[in-house]
Amino acid sequence: MINKHCLSTSFENLKNNLLAVIEKWGLENKISACTTHNTYNIVNAVNLCRWRHVGCFAHSLNLAVQTALKSILETKEKVRGIVGDFKRSPQAAENLKTMQGQLGLTPPLMLIQDVITRWNSMYEMFQRINNLKVPFSSVLVECNYNIYLTNEDWYIISKSCEIFKYFKEITVEISSKKSIVFS
Repeated sequence: MINKHCLSTSFENLKNNLLAVIEKWGLENKISACTTHNTYNIVNAVNLCRWRHVGCFAHSLNLAVQTALKSILETKEKVRGIVGDFKRSPQAAENLKTMQGQLGLTPPLMLIQDVITRWNSMYEMFQRINNLKVPFSSVLVECNYNIYLTNEDWYIISKSCEIFKYFKEITVEISSKKSIVFS
């Protein structure tokens, strides 16, 4: 497709590579719009080709979510640290499993560690810790752990789960191979 040695990110080089691909496929004068992620260099290259640029909805959605996550950074980092502590401590994980059994929650669930580059994994981490709030909090108190989540943290976790649920559903839908989505 695009020559690897031509992968310079200058607007002009990107434009030339786009036009070369279009010519190779015999699509000259058949392009009315082009969908890409929303970075400055590719948007400008598309504009230089005199095509209408349509920003990628999934990329825009991801940018919006990443911006929103900055407002809950403190709680997110605290939860990430606590989950990491439980993941590294077999005793803490076993205590959580035992507490779930004592509360009649079967099968026991493990905490989920997020992946920094995937915002939806933060949602899954928050959702799981929110679902395990009672046994998790009980383990922290019963075992005298020096880590805790405040009422404000729990509120942020709960509300974040409510809000990000919709973003997750939209992301799954637009990423589905079963449906075609115009960005």
